[in-house]
Amino acid sequence: MLGTAAYLSPEQARGEEAGPRADLYSLGVVTYQLISGRLPYEASSLSELALKQQRESPIPLDELNPAAPHALAQAVAMALSIDQRGRPPDALELSEAISEGARGVPPPGDDAPGFATSASTACSSIPRTPPRPPGSHPRTTAPDPRDDRDARPPPGRAAPRAGSAGRARL
Repeated sequence: MLGTAAYLSPEQARGEEAGPRADLYSLGVVTYQLISGRLPYEASSLSELALKQQRESPIPLDELNPAAPHALAQAVAMALSIDQRGRPPDALELSEAISEGARGVPPPGDDAPGFATSASTACSSIPRTPPRPPGSHPRTTAPDPRDDRDARPPPGRAAPRAGSAGRARL
């Protein structure tokens, strides 16, 4: 077996054959780390790490990073599902779940084709906090008036051209 233990899926840690969903687990670890600034599991030994990966769900992202939408935390938790059947079947579906989650749209439920279990089943051991409406996450500081992130057009829409109704800020 080759790989960094923190990024191995639970089935890989058990010595089972790895498929595409094992790669999605590893991508979930990277996504979790990028959003939270830490790995999903902290352990003092490889044995402890393997046990945690196979028995526990990590702390939800939106608890570690209040700026992370709850729906995004759900999508990443789905990628980190202990049971590989709780993970999306392919990278395209994980990409869509993460993109939608970033906009506040939760992962698909039981009626979604391709998932063996629902996102709620995949995340069933994660302590629940009441969902927040999209865009209502608490701010730790006042918004910076120079921050134009909210002024950017949504994906698929062109930015206003300079000279038209106002200037686009860079």
